[in-house]
This record gives sequence, structure tokens and C-alpha cells, in this order.
Amino acid sequence: MEETGKFEENEELIVLQKYINYIIAILLLTGQLTITGVFVKSGGISFSLGGPIIGSDRIEARQGKKTVNLLIGVIDIILALLLLAEQIGISSVVISAQKFFINVTGPILGEPKVGVTAPILQGNVRALNQIVPEHLKIDEKKLENLAGERKQ
Repeated sequence: MEETGKFEENEELIVLQKYINYIIAILLLTGQLTITGVFVKSGGISFSLGGPIIGSDRIEARQGKKTVNLLIGVIDIILALLLLAEQIGISSVVISAQKFFINVTGPILGEPKVGVTAPILQGNVRALNQIVPEHLKIDEKKLENLAGERKQ
């Protein structure tokens, strides 16, 4: 019974992680996020993303150089495609005094894929599953139907 519960929790976290990656890709494609930095370390590369939607400035070339702005746009599109293809994913969120940034990386960039089996995430899902029914009125039949549709 415990094994099934762990599998379902991991499945929920994997789906959540995919949705977040899709949202980040859409934000990249719409210009709400853009590349703000590149981190090169031994064995891998990660990209930092920021933009108006999360409180940072959109990066643009000095003196309005169109080729540099075009290159930034191309990099944003490539990152969005890699996110949609699940070749990269969010590896961290960095919070500074007035803004925050999202870092993405993955195996294609030399970094291991970020897993969803972190114990703190599993604990959060368990806590959420306990808290929500206590404080919200949930129609159990609708919940069972939704769970059944999700498994198919």
C-alpha cells in the first residue's frame, strides 16, 4: 500500500513539474521571461531567466543593436523548445532583494535532470492532501472521477 502511495505522489510531482516547465516556456515565447545570465561550471551549463513578470528587467542590447536583440530572442526560443521537449527543466529559483530568477538546466547541458523525489516535496504533497480536505468542502465523487480520469 505504501509503494502505491509513493508512486502516485511522484506521478503528481512529475506532472506538476511538467506544467511549470510548460508555463516557463510560454513565458519565454511571449517575452515575459528572457535569459539574464549563463552559469558555466565544470561539467555543465545553466541559464538564468528573468523578466517583467517576476520583477526583473528584460535584457536588451545597449544602443539597441538589433543583431544582439535577435540573438537573445533566438536563445529564448531555443530554451523554450528545450523546456517543451523536456530536455531541460527548472533547477532552482534564486531570490534576491527585489527580484527573483529562475535557473534552468538539464542533461543536454551537462547537468543531471532535476528529480522530483525530494523528501521535502513529498512531505509537502502529503501535508497538502491532509490540509485541503479539512478546510475545503470537496465533493468526494467528483474527486474520485477526476482521479480516475487522470490515471487513464
